[in-house]
Amino acid sequence: MESIDTKIIAVSTFKSTDNLGDCVSSPLHYFDYPNVEHWESKVAVHGMLPTRAAAYIFGGGAITGRVGSIVSPGQLDGPKVAWGLGRSKKAGERYCRDTPLTAFDRDRTFFTLVGTRDVNIKGAEWVPCASCMSPLFDQDYEIEHEVAWYLNSRKPPKLDVPVMTNRAHSLDEAISFLGSAATIMTDSYHGAYWATLLGRRAVITRPYSSKLYQYKHQPAIACFACDTMSESRVFPEALAECREANVQFDAKVREVIGL
Repeated sequence: MESIDTKIIAVSTFKSTDNLGDCVSSPLHYFDYPNVEHWESKVAVHGMLPTRAAAYIFGGGAITGRVGSIVSPGQLDGPKVAWGLGRSKKAGERYCRDTPLTAFDRDRTFFTLVGTRDVNIKGAEWVPCASCMSPLFDQDYEIEHEVAWYLNSRKPPKLDVPVMTNRAHSLDEAISFLGSAATIMTDSYHGAYWATLLGRRAVITRPYSSKLYQYKHQPAIACFACDTMSESRVFPEALAECREANVQFDAKVREVIGL
């Protein structure tokens, strides 16, 4: 029987949520590593992780705030990697906008290698969500609508344009939907991210968290209360840049692990 200390433990959020972005963001869905065992991050918080492994890869979603609760640094025997983790501070819009995340110092003592989806973070390198590696982004999608809404909500409002939420859909369905509109209105982190990767305009409609101001390819922000919106644009380079960052980080991870 294979020993647990020869396995790579992948920690992400995938069982405890129906948020599609969380479910598909582990880098080990897209990069081939041997002997991988997937662990749900909310289960890991309760101290259930094996204390010895070939490596621990924490990746996907805004789980950074939980890492310190999972286990103290000295209790995990093996390289510990943060791959595309994000952080989220939730408060009023002005607070989220004016209080950028600036350092990764506390978690830097925990990890052997740190990559974060948040841009310009001291102590970490920019590595966006690995879902950009999906071959779905290589397909062509016909624009059928000027505007569509992709919402972080179970009960979308009644609108006269196409609407989808980020719950209980496959990545294939979500990407096809996002690709069908020239502009995506959204309050979903991944909705804006995926729309940008598809070369569509993304407009964030409810900037409730600091994470929505931390993209390298920043979507427009709409403030309906003050009747303002930042510049809306497309980023033709986004997909290639996001993929290259992940490919380069993958090489560093393999070196740290010894593969």
